[in-house]
Amino acid sequence: MRLPIQYAFSFPERLPLNGDRLDLFQTHALEFLEPDMEKFRCLKLAFASIEKGGNMPCIINAANEIVNAGFRNGQCSFPQMADIIAETMQRATFDASPSLDTYFQTDAEARRIAAGLMH
Repeated sequence: MRLPIQYAFSFPERLPLNGDRLDLFQTHALEFLEPDMEKFRCLKLAFASIEKGGNMPCIINAANEIVNAGFRNGQCSFPQMADIIAETMQRATFDASPSLDTYFQTDAEARRIAAGLMH
């Protein structure tokens, strides 16, 4: 993860990565821990959207794209991102059996809601 994080922090420049590259063929054991869902609120929201189903993943995706752009442009803080996504999930119209047209409408609606919550 060092490389993608370094790219994010140094964008648009690219700094040299000093350190060992990950070698998956070495005998190091990989350890996976259960994530702290309170600390990683957006991950919790993503799992909730999958569990609810229907067009909820579309809602969270649209809101996520808006808040990420907003964060990069200084329109919202990092902690506000999860708040805006959660509020968008509450306000957007849920459809348990969406059609393609419903997805287009959902995407537009969720983007409007999220953008409105940033102002």
